[in-house]
Amino acid sequence: MSFDSYESSVEGSRPVEIYKFVLGGSEWFYTSGEDILTVDGDDYEPIEIKRGAIALGKSERAKVLTVEISSTSSLAQRYVGPPPGARAAVSIFRLQRTEGTGDKALIYSGTIKSASFPKNGTFTALQCQTLEASSDRSIPRHTYMGMCNHLLYSPACGIAQASHQHLGLVSAVVDNIITISGLSASGLDVKGGFLDNSDNTEKRQILAVSGDDVTVLLPFEVDPTGTTISAFAGCDRVLTSDCAVTFSNEANFGGFAFVPNRNPFTAGL
Repeated sequence: MSFDSYESSVEGSRPVEIYKFVLGGSEWFYTSGEDILTVDGDDYEPIEIKRGAIALGKSERAKVLTVEISSTSSLAQRYVGPPPGARAAVSIFRLQRTEGTGDKALIYSGTIKSASFPKNGTFTALQCQTLEASSDRSIPRHTYMGMCNHLLYSPACGIAQASHQHLGLVSAVVDNIITISGLSASGLDVKGGFLDNSDNTEKRQILAVSGDDVTVLLPFEVDPTGTTISAFAGCDRVLTSDCAVTFSNEANFGGFAFVPNRNPFTAGL
């Protein structure tokens, strides 16, 4: 019998779901069944996992889908402490145990929006959102302000990220202070910038710089000591400061640099 035949069968249908999670270069494969399932060359591990109802309508699909998974799983452990610097992709498939060709149907595709730990932390609740819901959010227009509205290194900003990068070896980590060899000698001003680890899933904002030491907002989940890390220059978004001096990017300035500091309607003339 074919996959569709088993799906429509009242007595012969034996459905099982498989879950695929992807975060940077890491992948996790889980199934709600009791046995290991090999699908397309990947082994899906049986684990305590369940989900809420998947809505079908456009507005309903914008709602959050909660997937509960054992907190002892390696995926759940990524959300204990500092969260990942990128969203994990989640795909849920449905297949039939007795159908021999391995056909499957994609029933959900989205990203992990957030995580919580109900039931005394026994389970991790992953709040997921569909891709179309994520792209359907209202994006605010530019604000009428003196500082630049553009995101640094975005297409609107126009600055090449690779041109303002220092790649150095992490020689020491103490709490949220990271020592990067050669940073001071590079002359790159990374205050207000960010660090990016090698697998491109963990980014940390740089709050302060002292020589080769940078203070980040949150420590990395995995100690980066002994690995190379990328440090990128920051921008204070002021036309006459970093925009002009550091990046020579006045032509793409996205703010209103000459807005007066004093409002005559509230402060008087």
